[in-house]
Amino acid sequence: MKANELVPSKPQYSPLLRSYFLKYTAYVLRRSFHAIHIRGTAPSRLTDAQGPLVVVLNHSSWWDLLIGGWLDAQLIGGESYGVMDAVQLRRYAIFKRMGVIGVDRSSIGGASSFLREVSALLKDMNRTLWITPQGEICSSYFRPIIFQPGLAHLAAALGTFQYLHVAIQYEFCGERLPEAFVQFSVPRLMRMESLVSAKTWMRQAANDLENDLDSLQSAVRVNARQEFSTLLKGGGGTSPVYDLYRRINSRLAGEQFMPNHRDVATPHWRDRR
Repeated sequence: MKANELVPSKPQYSPLLRSYFLKYTAYVLRRSFHAIHIRGTAPSRLTDAQGPLVVVLNHSSWWDLLIGGWLDAQLIGGESYGVMDAVQLRRYAIFKRMGVIGVDRSSIGGASSFLREVSALLKDMNRTLWITPQGEICSSYFRPIIFQPGLAHLAAALGTFQYLHVAIQYEFCGERLPEAFVQFSVPRLMRMESLVSAKTWMRQAANDLENDLDSLQSAVRVNARQEFSTLLKGGGGTSPVYDLYRRINSRLAGEQFMPNHRDVATPHWRDRR
């Protein structure tokens, strides 16, 4: 190992600590988001399939893996792991206890060590790996979506695995806090015969995620709320003090208190009569 090469951080999975952290995550998400919505059907494992589950998501925010971990607990379950840049994981070392694995992308040795570690970890077929193969945070509107080659090497190393991707879009939709919109692909069983086939699959996987993200953004843009179900309802209103004042005034006036901005809105000019 070279002197400047980072030692990959091995996961130190603590189910108890992860359980407490997920409760804290739900608390933080409710305070930080107005809502989290899912488009279409919730994901699941292939009941008759052999192999671990690999979940790929686009990477446009610091929140991605945090929301991914919460979604995993709500919709998939089981023992799950995430991937983070080794330098960043050194800054947020507590995540090691929640099953986050560090990858040193600055050297071939670091990448090879990561592949060996993850391949051994995922021999347990009930485990899930969440990964953001774009490799860095970038706008969800950036095109084309390109995956780093490490995903193909991981796929080739695993050989057989279950796969699905997740498109996430963040928007401010008339409230003080943002909303997150999530869309899952249909899970599929993948079998990689070689690194060449894995590279071909990876390019198609990036294109598929891009198409789903385009579709999700279009649904959000036209406000197609009937296509979504709400998984989490978070904060609303303006501020605790002012909302208390508004609530008291509404009660004194015999009116229903409506904390959210969109609860009362002037009709669009096209809809006026």
